[in-house]
Amino acid sequence: MDLLRTADVFIQSYRPGSLAAQGLSNEALLALNPRLIVASLNAYGQDGPWSLRRGFDSLVQTCSGINVADAERYGAGEAARVLPCQAFDHASGYLLATGIMAALYERTTEGGSYEVKVSLAGVMRYLRSLSQYEGKTGFDRKDFKRPEDVSEYLETRQTAFGELQAVRHAAKIHGLDVGWEYMPKPLGSDEPVWL
Repeated sequence: MDLLRTADVFIQSYRPGSLAAQGLSNEALLALNPRLIVASLNAYGQDGPWSLRRGFDSLVQTCSGINVADAERYGAGEAARVLPCQAFDHASGYLLATGIMAALYERTTEGGSYEVKVSLAGVMRYLRSLSQYEGKTGFDRKDFKRPEDVSEYLETRQTAFGELQAVRHAAKIHGLDVGWEYMPKPLGSDEPVWL
């Protein structure tokens, strides 16, 4: 509870009401820390007939029909085609982080506490609302079949575990070195510093 009293942000991804049943409702959290930002991510939203269901990206893809639409657009006669990445997970994480940063700014300038809510289904709905370019398809992209086909996108770095090969950071900013400053290391190898 001491950590909650001094925390800036409380992030959770349980179904609505799950933490409240354990005594950690938003009201209880704010009673401990009136300046807390509570950030919640779930599968199907805060209310509605599916709000209490468990879920993850692939389930939301399936129940939304987006992978059926993707299969139809691909045109290979498949009943469904899984998206090439966990797009709802990625987009939800970015939106949650953006909401948290906005809440931190508001709290700094205006005071108070804030709640940030994101759902995979809400992100799916947004992504499905985006228009498509006529005559264009993402399926025209280059298909990588062998590890050496992607070598130009990788970098090799030394870590505490030995050599690591990973995808190079995609951003390029003039005058800045963009990339990963810290490499993986064994748990417990850092001395924690609490500010």
